Amino acid sequence: MKKILTFNLSRSAEAAVKRAAAVNKLRVTAVDKSLYDTALRDISGSAVGSYAGEAPDKSMIIMCGLGSGNMNSVLSMLKKSGAEITYKAVLTETNASWTPIKMFEEMELERLAVEQTRLSNQ
Repeated sequence: MKKILTFNLSRSAEAAVKRAAAVNKLRVTAVDKSLYDTALRDISGSAVGSYAGEAPDKSMIIMCGLGSGNMNSVLSMLKKSGAEITYKAVLTETNASWTPIKMFEEMELERLAVEQTRLSNQ
């Protein structure tokens, strides 16, 4: 199913995602913190979780099942909107078994690696 999972978005960022999704005929699921210990592939609008830990203070979207056309359209619309979203990811075979917490951690490690590479190339 083509959808976008959202995590900890501001109201304005959530609205921008919903606009981009509507144009591309995609579903949007705002993921409740209680599901942060649930595998990404198992998260749906009806899932019930039990996570009670701290939620990251960053925001994230995960695009699920989108082709390159939809993905490019969504990303372009979000960029034009100025929506502040810390991490943007794609659901893959590799990360489908990860929890949202694991995805946040991996995205932060990737951000730090890119930043380190950028600094070392200056």
